[in-house]
Amino acid sequence: MPTPPISFNIQDAEATIRAVKATHSQATVSPRVWNSIETSHPAIEKPICSEKYLFADFHASKFGGGVGNFMFEWISFIGIANVSSRHPALHLQNSMVEIMLKWQKSFPNIFLPITIKSMRNEVTVDIPYQGCCKYTDVGPIFSKVAADVNVFVRLVYMQSFYYFRHLGREEVRRLVAFHPNDFNLAKTQMVAAKFNLDSSHNVCVHVRRGDFVKSTLHQHSTEEFTTAAIRFGVDYARQNTNLTVAAVLLGNDLSWEKDIVKSVVGVDYAIHVAAQHKDWVPHIDWVFSQLYCDTVVLTAASSTYGWWLAYLARGSTVLYNGQFSKKDGVEKELDPVQFWPEDWRRIRQNGTEIYLDL
Repeated sequence: MPTPPISFNIQDAEATIRAVKATHSQATVSPRVWNSIETSHPAIEKPICSEKYLFADFHASKFGGGVGNFMFEWISFIGIANVSSRHPALHLQNSMVEIMLKWQKSFPNIFLPITIKSMRNEVTVDIPYQGCCKYTDVGPIFSKVAADVNVFVRLVYMQSFYYFRHLGREEVRRLVAFHPNDFNLAKTQMVAAKFNLDSSHNVCVHVRRGDFVKSTLHQHSTEEFTTAAIRFGVDYARQNTNLTVAAVLLGNDLSWEKDIVKSVVGVDYAIHVAAQHKDWVPHIDWVFSQLYCDTVVLTAASSTYGWWLAYLARGSTVLYNGQFSKKDGVEKELDPVQFWPEDWRRIRQNGTEIYLDL
């Protein structure tokens, strides 16, 4: 479950931001998007008047969205601020600061590119909403307010990597740094150490059931596809490595995943089901993926959680289910070109077989 909300006050925010900045002073971040904080506190450096800022609210993050939704809105915010030559900023009294403080417990670098300040004479711009997972070119929008110092925008889902692809995968990975305690948990609790995943090529199969099963929008992971995808993923990986190949199921339905493993018979490789626990941080599978996943198979491919699991993985090979939507579902709001990177490979099912959809 996500970290419970914490009580918020300005002193806590300032202390947290100063501590984060000091702790990560050697971190590699875009040099022009982290500067100063404008508050009444005498020890806080004042910003240069000529600097320009982009303020934002995150719609999904404020209204019950999970960690995958939050991550798209946050990283897209950083990307949009970058292309519009502005400092990404949050209003001092905005509840977004409280939300960011909550997530900072899981993602230590979260405040590195962010300026916290009081907004004055802000101009509001709108990014037209076309759907959860489509990109809107923000260049023309922000060119109209290029002379304004403070600009405010409300970000709604922003689930397209087009908003931040110019930052580069390694820069995003630096921003989405995990807490050391979470690395330790992923190493010691999710798959027994005796299996030595460090030395094998691991095919991580992401499963999304739960809310997706009843969803009228998103295609959930099915038994037929997942079983075939395990076999296909391992065979595909073996064409590209000489290492021992193992499969690992990561998801949100432990008993279902264990039944899947039992149904995969006659194979000469290990299949593990990663442990789950309600008290672990919600992004623990991302941590595991960054440590161990060389090939990722997304069986419910419109899952934002699965998307980030694949993007942050140790390896760069991703296979995703081309049947991602229920009938008349999320395909209306999702542009495949703008949602999945072009080097990710689409796969489809024909009977009991999986094939690359070239």
